[in-house]
Amino acid sequence: MGKTLIQIILLITSFNTVCSQVALHGTVLDSISNEKLSYVNIGIRHKNVGTVSLRDGSFNLTIPAEYKADTLTFSMVGYQDYSSAIPDLPSNVNVKLKQKTKQLADVIIKSPLLVEKKFGESNYHSLIQFTDGSTNQKIFSR
Repeated sequence: MGKTLIQIILLITSFNTVCSQVALHGTVLDSISNEKLSYVNIGIRHKNVGTVSLRDGSFNLTIPAEYKADTLTFSMVGYQDYSSAIPDLPSNVNVKLKQKTKQLADVIIKSPLLVEKKFGESNYHSLIQFTDGSTNQKIFSR
């Protein structure tokens, strides 16, 4: 009788835990092209709960009961983050991420000046040495 009672209590407790979880599934899309986005980070910030969208943009996520009131965030490089409260989300979530563009400053690349020096006999196969002024490396050519 005691074992049966313990088993019933464990069954009710585990059933209550499973029922209180939130199961979400859906697809992540680009807001302009409606292209499915692969490998989007989906999760609750600063918690160990999350997933990544698959190659076809789909995802499945089960959120434990203690995080039901938190905010779910979708993020990907090159896109603006999208956040929504978990209670406001339907079980089938379709999220469209907006592209994030940023203009970078111009980059100018300069080559160090090479200095020419001649060594050896002037009449016979002169050896020319170029010195890279920034690193003092010597480059020989004939």
